[in-house]
Amino acid sequence: MTRSNRSRALRRDLAATTATPWRNRIVGSGDEDPTQLLVNPRNWRTHPGAQRDALRGSLSEVGWVQQILINRASGHVVDGHARIEEAISAGAPTVEKLRSDGAGERVA
Repeated sequence: MTRSNRSRALRRDLAATTATPWRNRIVGSGDEDPTQLLVNPRNWRTHPGAQRDALRGSLSEVGWVQQILINRASGHVVDGHARIEEAISAGAPTVEKLRSDGAGERVA
């Protein structure tokens, strides 16, 4: 296959994959009291002390840059358990949340 033919084939393959629209699974967002969020009982992620220190430092220096992700069906947190714990420890009245109708279906 010549270089020109490879380029055409690559563009055709790329067009085929980008022509399919992605589903928007986000169904809501807002603020919520971190003490009211449901921790996923099957959350397997743990964060050793050094990671927690780094997260705390990042939150202090940079602030929040990522919302807490919640599965709408189960109400469980999918992503952000450590941030929630840090928010509670710091006495934050609310955290930003993002609700999804499909995120973490298998784990949340």
